[in-house]
Amino acid sequence: MNQNRVSTGVRAALALTLLAGSALLAACNTVSGAGQDLKDASDATKKAITGDDSKSTTEKKE
Repeated sequence: MNQNRVSTGVRAALALTLLAGSALLAACNTVSGAGQDLKDASDATKKAITGDDSKSTTEKKE
């Protein structure tokens, strides 16, 4: 009987760890996407103000 409780506890801990890991990976992807959105908005604002047709503020101009 005690063996089943340990097994259930270990399973619960493993499930919780996997769930937390999934949440962290999803959060990283969300932050990355938000950063890209901000960069795109910045580029569009720069283009509107300066009339510059370059794609990105971080790309090198030749």
